[in-house]
Amino acid sequence: MNGRTSAAAGMTGLFIILIFHTVGPPSTGSPASGPKSRFAVQERMDPFRTMREFFLEKGFRTGEVALPELNLRISLARNRFFRREDEVDDVYARINEIRRLFGMRTPYADAAAGSGWCGVLSAEFDGREAFAYVVLVKRGLNESSRIYTAGHESGHFLWYIDETKGIFERSRKPEFVISRIRTNDDFAVMCGWIALKAAGYSLKDCMIIQNRDRKKENDIEKIRSLVDEYFRP
Repeated sequence: MNGRTSAAAGMTGLFIILIFHTVGPPSTGSPASGPKSRFAVQERMDPFRTMREFFLEKGFRTGEVALPELNLRISLARNRFFRREDEVDDVYARINEIRRLFGMRTPYADAAAGSGWCGVLSAEFDGREAFAYVVLVKRGLNESSRIYTAGHESGHFLWYIDETKGIFERSRKPEFVISRIRTNDDFAVMCGWIALKAAGYSLKDCMIIQNRDRKKENDIEKIRSLVDEYFRP
């Protein structure tokens, strides 16, 4: 869902028009494929420094990022930013709060009734691009659901930034596993199961019920079996 607004960044001579591009699961798109924010500049500024200051002021971070449920640390490129929020009371309401943070009045189109969400904001300034990623995890989940949700949404994030290699390499047969994981959503489901296995849960005792979509439910079960067989705890 796209929204458009103009907002002052609090820096002299800089005016920003934001097009906020949210990507929520399931999706196979690349963050670079969505609309981009365009910055109109009245004086010469360093593009990366300007975008860094803008996103850091909005609560994002860059550099090294920890994804604890996946036992993974990654170093973000200087044009990539990340923000994770745990204990979110209402995921859908928080998505719209973030939209309003960037000046958008139109509510997010999808109900987002699940326990987590991952989205991306893309920006362009002076011919340079930047991407900011948001992960939300709902408050009040039991421990196994929290771990699965955090791992799942972290999987979407890793897919968006093309950092899937470190996950696949943990399997006993990386090439075989790669051949079975074809989409963003498949990868996120796999990361959810990997997070549970890493936390010491027996995957044979875990299940996810998708009452409205039997095919999706079967696909999730296949990925669970894949993780159980080919990934170490």
